Amino acid sequence: MRKLSQKEGAFLVKLARKSIEYYLKEHRYLTPPEDHPSILDEQRGIFVTLESYPSHNLRGCIGYPLGEGPLISSTIDAAMSSAFNDPRFDPLTERELNLITIEISVLSEPEILDPNRRYSVQFEIGEHGLLIRCGKWSGILLPQVPVEQKWDKETFLKHICLKAGLAPDCYKDKHCHLFKFSGQIFREVVPGGEIEERDIKKEMKT
Repeated sequence: MRKLSQKEGAFLVKLARKSIEYYLKEHRYLTPPEDHPSILDEQRGIFVTLESYPSHNLRGCIGYPLGEGPLISSTIDAAMSSAFNDPRFDPLTERELNLITIEISVLSEPEILDPNRRYSVQFEIGEHGLLIRCGKWSGILLPQVPVEQKWDKETFLKHICLKAGLAPDCYKDKHCHLFKFSGQIFREVVPGGEIEERDIKKEMKT
């Protein structure tokens, strides 16, 4: 699976912001632009994260662990959900638009981990996110989360269980399935401004 270029990643971040702006003004979803890089027609997982600026507090985060349609359409849908349908927050208002930064995470296909081996040797902090499924319960944490929170591997495993609404050691249950995935992360440095690709491995060292 080819990685996105800086230009392609920036295109998606700008599309997410344009989608939110359009909905606030027109009260309807933006139609995906026909003129876009062909790679954005691929089906990939995507999350859109909104943060307040400059405090960097979470303001919304919704996405799709698995591709549920063309990446370009999923980005618009995830941006809408993050801005207006995240149950943890009130819907975004027009006056907040210039007070948030937008980050997108384009995900690889999840890879199931071997339950007969120690999970901690099968993934790396700064490279992988985790997804857990236990019957009707599931949870996902993006690769940047353990880096930002300064978690070690065992803490990461506990928190993926908590994210699913389960006990912190649920990953030991034979009925639970754990997956890892990687991601490319593109974000605005300032609201509506320059867009950079994050290097979370480098961030670990600072």
